[in-house]
Amino acid sequence: MLNYMPVLENKIYWKIFTVFFAVMLLLPPEVMAQTSNDAISTVLCNVVKQLNGPIGKGIATIAIIVLGIGLFLGKLSWGLAVATAIGIGMIFGAAQIVMWISAGTAGTGGNVTNICT
Repeated sequence: MLNYMPVLENKIYWKIFTVFFAVMLLLPPEVMAQTSNDAISTVLCNVVKQLNGPIGKGIATIAIIVLGIGLFLGKLSWGLAVATAIGIGMIFGAAQIVMWISAGTAGTGGNVTNICT
């Protein structure tokens, strides 16, 4: 069994944590509320749009067809079928799940389409 406590007792980690925490406290709130006009946000939103668009629906349809054939032939278990259905539901419902967790865009339960607009 490994003992990780010596890592936490090292003084340099506490110094780094203290500096990081102080910097976070000193940052103005406007820095935390930046718009999503950067390249990374654009790429991630494009990936989400593609997975929720015709490409994602086509892949999900093919997965369900292959799953149905596998179940019909007795090669796959029902547990795998349920896991696939839950996975597909989570992919297409991911935006709604994020909105539920984050309480919408402005903290008021905003619209799902506001994530990547």
